[in-house]
Amino acid sequence: MVEAKKGKLFSSSGDIAAYIDSNAAVELNGQSYGATVRSAKCQILTSGTKCPECVNYRDTIRSIHHRWQKRLNSSPSQLTNTHSHVNDRWLKTPERKEKISKLRQRVRSAEGMVKYMKAKIAASTDELGTHVDDSFHKALEQIMLEQNPRIKKKYSKGTFHRLFWEQQLQSMSQHPTQRRWHPMLIRWCLHLKMISTSAYEALRGVLTLPCGRTLQDYTRWVKADVGVQPEVTEQLRRETRIDSLEEWKKYVAVVFDEVKIKEGIVYDKHECRIVGFVDFGEVNNALLAFEKSMNGAADRTVAKHMLVFMVRGIFINLQFPYAQYPTTDLSAELLHPIAWEVVKNLECAGFKVISLTGDKASVNRKFFRMHRSESKSDDEVTFKVRNPYSIEKRFVYFISDVPHLIKTTRNCWSNSFGHSYKRALWVCKTLYFYVVCIPHSCYSSYIFTCTFTLIHTPSYT
Repeated sequence: MVEAKKGKLFSSSGDIAAYIDSNAAVELNGQSYGATVRSAKCQILTSGTKCPECVNYRDTIRSIHHRWQKRLNSSPSQLTNTHSHVNDRWLKTPERKEKISKLRQRVRSAEGMVKYMKAKIAASTDELGTHVDDSFHKALEQIMLEQNPRIKKKYSKGTFHRLFWEQQLQSMSQHPTQRRWHPMLIRWCLHLKMISTSAYEALRGVLTLPCGRTLQDYTRWVKADVGVQPEVTEQLRRETRIDSLEEWKKYVAVVFDEVKIKEGIVYDKHECRIVGFVDFGEVNNALLAFEKSMNGAADRTVAKHMLVFMVRGIFINLQFPYAQYPTTDLSAELLHPIAWEVVKNLECAGFKVISLTGDKASVNRKFFRMHRSESKSDDEVTFKVRNPYSIEKRFVYFISDVPHLIKTTRNCWSNSFGHSYKRALWVCKTLYFYVVCIPHSCYSSYIFTCTFTLIHTPSYT
């Protein structure tokens, strides 16, 4: 298998994980071999019978070999199918050529279908469409002016319907360079454009809406950079009016999660730098570069995920993306300083951070365990820690994302592995769900407990 992979096995980060050592003769079960497979971290000389690094890599290479045999047993039509998820680099040259040929046929067919639909839409528009000339435009403007009193009577002042009508009526009598747009309409247009740029441009052909260049000025008002930005903190303070809020309304929760992004690097002409690499801040980047230099890995890695920190209000309607970090292989050691940096900046801005919420990924669980005190045993759960940035020494609670837990429970019961039901639950356990209801007045809370038992059965009835 390793010879078929040109003598090398690569890790997920692109580094060499194992290779064939053709200068090492091995004798196993009375049979002699002229070469062996070594881990890239092989100690070469060891006191035992086998190198510990090679022994630890044995399970990984067995998994790779299992997938490799499964691919060999697959039919050629499954491997060369355009919907196949097999990576092209694992295909043989004839199989890769056949798959590329099928992809070209699929692209040509799709292009032909698109061309046909464009021609059909254009013919339908020419046949059924009506040309809007100046007289029709003036008649439409006159109708809007006549119906203006009815619209004002139906929709009260301050509603979005009334605002949209007034903006359309105002833009019809103004030159494009003299138009001024209401902030609420700008937000609505930004929302539409982020959902679909093509749909927004098509809508601009019917309605009078801001152009893309105008919306671009609003989206780039704050420079998109890594980490906590002072401009973003000031914007958060203005939107919440933090100085006029009551003390109990200043409690917030910090939610963090990784989002899959498209890989790639972009040149920023304004700051003369390349954007798209993994970035955890200056200190963490220096430590990460030093660690990679010790392991002989590449200095810079293109980011595959975006770690986003969002501020959620406990007693106010607040959902605010606060900071982001491009990542690839996130570790608890890197998550620890940047999470507490977010907490520190929010506390300095006047907010009261009450919890850190993340999913049940191994990195997040290790991050929570890093706050365990020395007096606690390994079996105890770490669910809170003193907030070092609060004046009254409040606690910060660690919460696992509840929807993620419910989804995991659902997967264990009915949706595991694409409805193949390969994950059977044999152990009878009693689960306790605690529902905490906090009134709006924040003076008291009530806890309701719901219990149910998993039935000791492999079936999924």
